[in-house]
Amino acid sequence: MDQWVIEAFKRYYRKALLRSVLIGQEEDTTIPKIYKDINLKDADYMAAEAWANVKATTLKKSWNKLCPAVESEASPTSEEPTNENFVSEMVELMKEVSGFEECDQENVHEWLEFGEDDPGYELLTDDDIIAQVQVSEDDDEISDDIVSAKKSPSNEEAFKCFETVIKWLEHQDECNSVQLLSLKRLRDLAAKKRVSKLKQTKCSTFFLD
Repeated sequence: MDQWVIEAFKRYYRKALLRSVLIGQEEDTTIPKIYKDINLKDADYMAAEAWANVKATTLKKSWNKLCPAVESEASPTSEEPTNENFVSEMVELMKEVSGFEECDQENVHEWLEFGEDDPGYELLTDDDIIAQVQVSEDDDEISDDIVSAKKSPSNEEAFKCFETVIKWLEHQDECNSVQLLSLKRLRDLAAKKRVSKLKQTKCSTFFLD
């Protein structure tokens, strides 16, 4: 896994993280607030996107050091981008973030290499473990309250949102049939659930006192 696989994954993850910062930018939003709003589910999605972007040839090549007799033949078109190409792309992305217009390649290198020597764990004393457990229990109680307070969007709201997104996408240059079909399937699912809910509501009226 040290043969460029982990490195490639980390770079794609930080690229996805940077994209989420760009998407989350609003007039009164700051970078620290955007980072604070990123939750575990968001991190899971970014990790999945990063792993999906790692090329199959990178995984095959990672075995070359262990099995040099069976070296994979990689196609040049399926290689990971070179270090400088990747950094240049990241620089362009970072310049789109408010407050980072002066970002250069050296800054990106530092960001990509940050935490490289971090073993991924820390040694805790018994007191540290107890303190963390207590804080975790308090956070769980707060999280449960937040989750119970949040209400899932209704089927009707979801249907209207998909309708709006489909109309918007149809007028974009990047629009393609695969994206439209995927959205329409989700819209149809919301429509189906909406109709099902309406039927349930009507049936229940017969049992009212």
